[in-house]
Amino acid sequence: MMGERRSGRHHFSLMEKNIIFTTLFVISLILQLVLSRIQNEYVVVSVYENQEKIQSISSLMNNVGDTVSALSDFRWNYSDKSSLISQLRSNLADSIRILGEIDVVDPSQGRATYLLESAVFTIFKSYQTQLGRLSLLLIDNEIEKASNLYYQELEPCSAYLGQYLQQYLDATIRDGSESFYKVMTLNEKLQGYCLLSTLFCLSSTFVVSLNLAKLVAAMTKLAAASASISEGNLSIPDFIVDKNDEIGRTEAAFNDMKASMHNRLQLLEEKQRIETELHRSETEALELQTLLEREKLQQLRSQINPHFLFNTFNAITYTAQAENARETEKLLSSLALFFRYTLASNDAEVRLSSEIRLLNEYYALICARFGKRIKLKWRSQDELDLTTLYVPSFMIQPLVENAIKHGLSRKEEGGTVDISIRAKAGMLFISVRDDGVGMSGEKLDAVKKHLEVEPKEGSQVGLYNVASRLRLMGSQCGLEIESEEGKGTVITIHFPLSVRSEEDVQDPDS
Repeated sequence: MMGERRSGRHHFSLMEKNIIFTTLFVISLILQLVLSRIQNEYVVVSVYENQEKIQSISSLMNNVGDTVSALSDFRWNYSDKSSLISQLRSNLADSIRILGEIDVVDPSQGRATYLLESAVFTIFKSYQTQLGRLSLLLIDNEIEKASNLYYQELEPCSAYLGQYLQQYLDATIRDGSESFYKVMTLNEKLQGYCLLSTLFCLSSTFVVSLNLAKLVAAMTKLAAASASISEGNLSIPDFIVDKNDEIGRTEAAFNDMKASMHNRLQLLEEKQRIETELHRSETEALELQTLLEREKLQQLRSQINPHFLFNTFNAITYTAQAENARETEKLLSSLALFFRYTLASNDAEVRLSSEIRLLNEYYALICARFGKRIKLKWRSQDELDLTTLYVPSFMIQPLVENAIKHGLSRKEEGGTVDISIRAKAGMLFISVRDDGVGMSGEKLDAVKKHLEVEPKEGSQVGLYNVASRLRLMGSQCGLEIESEEGKGTVITIHFPLSVRSEEDVQDPDS
């Protein structure tokens, strides 16, 4: 900056240089196009039009000469009139067409040429009229009148027309020569201007290309240095800044960025060390929480509803008094199997067939209490093999118990619990439907809200346990409740489908 002030000179940046020379290039290119258009319009077109005019005058002279030759060779009493009439009409049409191609009378041209051109147009009108009259006389077979018209009027008129056409052609060639000299002089000047504009274009292109080459070279160095930094090499030397333009400022900014990255990297390494220690502590805490959850789950499994035990044992006693020992033996066997499965199931997953067998034993105990008031049905998709399909243990029975306790036991006539098992898109859906008393909308919202908070001892403990386990399994697992007062309740759980071909999970009842 101080050097600039002392010298009093302004140093252009790369952007300013490129803008200036690009502008010069565009101006030179536009000038080149304008000069080319002028050269085409005032040189090429002028020469071309003059040549066309000379060619048209020559063609008209030849056509008039052909007409006069045809009439002079015609034998008025012996030749074919129709052939002559056809030729006259054809030559006249060609003459009119050729005359139309010649420019209209232009007063700006030389006065002699202007007068000759006017005379040619005037005489041609008379020539056209007489030739038309001659054709009509031939058609009417008035040979003598036609002959007199030709020799007395048409032949002199044709001679005058040919004479004036020759003079008009000579004047046009003479004017064309003078015009050609002027045009060529103009063309030489235009070519000089075109050469100058071409030099400006090439110079501007060279300067812009040179600046772009400098920019690309600088960007290549920056890219190589960035690649080294991306590989973790921050020990590369700084750029030597010797320019006061965009490249120099970019190199200086890159040096500052590298130094800042080095400092930040040291801070990040220290932060990573601290976060690693925190993560290790959090992992240990999470493992401890998982152990506590497993212990809590095991405790929940070990809890047996005392009221349920009391009613079950009463039912077994009444059955033993009223029936033989076989029924009592079946009830005791079902109760023993149920206790064994409940207290011994520590595995995360079991065969779905084992869960269904548990439900059948549980239903046998329920039937002892409620008789035929309660019915249990279940169905699954045909393609599902319950012996190879694994589900979380002790997941369905609490839902069935909830349906009987809160839905069907309050109806005097009882009802049905319907279990549906289906698979879709890699997920297993298990629905437990009852046709019990159902719930109002307010009560349903309250139940859903209680599933988020661990309840105290009493109602909805089993349902909360199932919802909590599903939350622990992952975000793709879930529990949905639908209910309508007086029509029943549907609880659906879903989790990823798990099919195994090897018996790597030990069933609790095996």
